[in-house]
Amino acid sequence: MREAQSRGSSAFWRTAGVLTLCIGLALLIVARSRWLHGLQADPLSTRAAEPREGKPELRSLPKRAEPGRDTVVPAAHKLAGTEAAPGTGASELPAQTQRFPDVSGYVEQYGGMTVPMAPWLTHQLPFVTVKTTSPLGAPKLTAWLRSTRVTYGERSELFTELVDENGAALYPTTLKAIVRPPGHPELALEQNLEPSSDGVPNRFSTSLLLDKGRYRSLQRSNSAGPVPIEYAVEATGTHHGRPYARRAVGSFFIHEPGAELVKSSAHVARRVSGERADLLLSIDIRVTKPGTYWAGAELWADEKPVAQAQLRLGRLEQGEYPVTLLFGGAVISDSRLDGPYAVHNVRLHQVDSVPPQEASAIAELEPTVEFQAEDFR
Repeated sequence: MREAQSRGSSAFWRTAGVLTLCIGLALLIVARSRWLHGLQADPLSTRAAEPREGKPELRSLPKRAEPGRDTVVPAAHKLAGTEAAPGTGASELPAQTQRFPDVSGYVEQYGGMTVPMAPWLTHQLPFVTVKTTSPLGAPKLTAWLRSTRVTYGERSELFTELVDENGAALYPTTLKAIVRPPGHPELALEQNLEPSSDGVPNRFSTSLLLDKGRYRSLQRSNSAGPVPIEYAVEATGTHHGRPYARRAVGSFFIHEPGAELVKSSAHVARRVSGERADLLLSIDIRVTKPGTYWAGAELWADEKPVAQAQLRLGRLEQGEYPVTLLFGGAVISDSRLDGPYAVHNVRLHQVDSVPPQEASAIAELEPTVEFQAEDFR
């Protein structure tokens, strides 16, 4: 009897072991299938994939700028200001794998001072707008600043919109904004939002004017980075006969740049030297706070990106300095994009702070005469 029970028990455990092994193999096959599917479908994958409908494709480039390694980039490079505040900040943009131009030849030729811009980029304003939304369901509250770069004494508009589950406009009973540095409730500002002047029916706004004296205690030294600020927009009201409360939160930096761009001094001209023909931007900068600085700008042909220029300025003391940014002739020629060209997004950063202090950018300079791409080399 005891021997029969032992044989039955052994048979049971052998059967259970076989079933467990079969189930494990089946789960492994399913997991592998999903993993392979994910590599094909995941937009963040760095594997090369066939272009999909609606995605920008890289046009063919000349020999010195052939497509190089795969790079994950935002699917769009639009930044907002008005209704376009589609707030294309990094938190809202999907990413996709694109083949970024190989710039190594230009880096060697120009010492890193000028390279081509990615051809799928679209025209960008010199500020970043990031929208933030309330985490609960409808009603949905959305808030954003016109720019996440704010300076003392410069008015910044904070916008908000409220919609129902169908996207229709809602009008809250109360709507206020609270602005403060993280961890400092004693420095909080509270302001009501009023109907916006831009004519959008359910858009509300308030103007922020931040005083340096209020946050002086947070500035640790001359080389300290910009002051981080949090904001929260709170809306209350009634929807479908039930009360609601929604809250959208975001953040920005107050910059106190130690230098500024002198826009009236800006001049763009073609320079021929030996076998080279480049485009140069000359501009003065006025330094009020000694520090280490960097300057950059972009060159566009109508709405198409051509080249970007950058220059490390090193340590600068107080005073006014001439700066020349180079758009390499080979980069312009290889783009095959004819002018007139326009310099956009002239920027100046103090880079010995973390994060860098940013001066107010120049959105766009007057376009050049109608140069042809073949005028440069």
